[in-house]
Parts: sequence; C-alpha cells; structure tokens
Amino acid sequence: MGVLAVMRSLRSKVDARSINPYCFVEINGLKFASPENIYKVIYEALSGHRVSWKKALQLLNERFSNRNKTDREDNRPCILFIDELDLLVMYNIIDWPTKPHSKLIVIEIANSMDFPEKLLPCISCHKGIYRLCFGPYYYQQLQEIISSRLKGMDAFEKQAIEFASRKVDSYAILDTLDFTFTLIC
Repeated sequence: MGVLAVMRSLRSKVDARSINPYCFVEINGLKFASPENIYKVIYEALSGHRVSWKKALQLLNERFSNRNKTDREDNRPCILFIDELDLLVMYNIIDWPTKPHSKLIVIEIANSMDFPEKLLPCISCHKGIYRLCFGPYYYQQLQEIISSRLKGMDAFEKQAIEFASRKVDSYAILDTLDFTFTLIC
C-alpha cells in the first residue's frame, strides 16, 4: 500500500508536468502458474503487444541492455514493482537495473526475510540494493486498514472489524516471517 501511495503521488506530479513521464508496471507473483509468464506480462504492459514468454524475455533483455534505443517510449524510465518476488526468483529481472542505460528500477516485496541472502551470489556485486524490513501489522493498524477500505459502506459492525483484526494480529505474532522490501536500481 505504501509503494502504491507513492506511485499515485508520482503520477499526480507527471500529470502536473512537474516530473517527466515514466512507465510503471505492477505485478503480483501469486498470479503466475508458471514463473516464466512474468516476462509476457511485463512486455505486454510496456509495449501493448502479446508474445511468447521466450520472445518477451529476449525483447526485454534487449530493451534493458541496449544503449542504442530508437523508440521514444524505450527512453522513459521504468519502475517495475513486483510483490511476492520470492515465489518467482527471476535472476535476470534483478540484473536488468545494473545494465548501463537500462533506466529500470525494480521494487520487490518478498515475505522471506532471507530472500536477499538467497540471491547474494547473483546480486552481491550490485551497489544499488536497499533493504527495508517490516514487521507484521498490529491489530490497531489492521483495524484502520479495514475501516479505510470499507469507508462509505455500512457492511460490518465496528466490533466485528475489531474482532477480525485482533484474530489476524494473534496469528501474526506467531509468524516469525516479516516481509522484506528491496529496491534494486
């Protein structure tokens, strides 16, 4: 939610012409039956064209590795936001931002605390990795999130929302996995 709020703020700055346009692609790793399909989704979001995952991978590698870009859209910076990346573990996506002139920022969220360490052989030489760890939400925070999502609807009693929030919070205390937010650029 925090990343998406920042992206909405950036979009309003683009609309006000106070910053240059960029492309933004949001992906949830849970939606893929096969990890390779992420390439198709990324390529389609950037180009509007559908191709096989192998062709998409080839074209994306060219886009983020080629310094001689001719298409105006290819020159825009790109922000790739991937939630649940730990389910996909696509090394080349993490490598793309390190290419000269790629203009790619990858923001990934993983629910595994050790996700960056799993990738260390692949990413240890990257200088632009920033890691933030977040603990689970407390019941008050969960209650606020639910209430904000239900604003304007009279679907649930306040006590039901509080009960559900406390129940989820009690499970989160038992869960030792926090989630990791890593920015790779």
